Amino acid sequence: MIPDETLFTAVGIDVGKYWCYYSVVAWAEHANGIVIDYGRFEVPSLEIGTERGILLALRKFREEILNEGWLKGDQTVRPDVILIDAGWEPETIYQWAAENMSIGMRTWASKGYGATQEGKSKNNYVEPKQTGATVLAIGTGYHFARLPNGTTLVEVNSDHWKSWQHSRWETPIEKDGALRLCKAPPHEHLTFCRHLVAEKKISEFVPGKGLIVRWVREQKANHWLDATSLACVGGNIAGIRLI
Repeated sequence: MIPDETLFTAVGIDVGKYWCYYSVVAWAEHANGIVIDYGRFEVPSLEIGTERGILLALRKFREEILNEGWLKGDQTVRPDVILIDAGWEPETIYQWAAENMSIGMRTWASKGYGATQEGKSKNNYVEPKQTGATVLAIGTGYHFARLPNGTTLVEVNSDHWKSWQHSRWETPIEKDGALRLCKAPPHEHLTFCRHLVAEKKISEFVPGKGLIVRWVREQKANHWLDATSLACVGGNIAGIRLI
């Protein structure tokens, strides 16, 4: 059930070879959010191959979850924004996003960039200074980029948005800017919460750059952390602001 005060609903999807993970956040004014739904769905890669398996699984997810939507009072609400990670099998993700766009479901492929433990600069997010032929729009910690094939890709500063997400979890629920989970027995959210703390925030001073914040993976299973970060970016794209 979506709270009555909800303004926008955003979905983030983390794609893998055998499983895809999703997180759905209902956003209200001042970035008050609630994870109303999350889960995972299987990819039949072993049976029909990776590309076909991912596309089939995503199409099934669209029909069974996204099209069905969630209840807000007596109305059915569908996502305002969907962001899906395109780091794995990007061409397949681009196709699914284009299919969604063609039926009015605002969906963008995305790719996260962040400071790695090894400090490889190629993985760092570079914030564009202005829009142009390849940079279509600039947000806070993300921008819309036009690829050579014409696809629009949302490039994301993963470190920024993981920090932003964790700040929302750390905010007391009676304060603006708090993110919380839908009601359920505590043990039902245990695995989800383990994903949220699978990475550790590191702050370090780098000469010439100043204080750098990066997130280091400590546990392999971090998929709902990534999916929820994308739902946070999606909320910002839809129009949600903390202040």
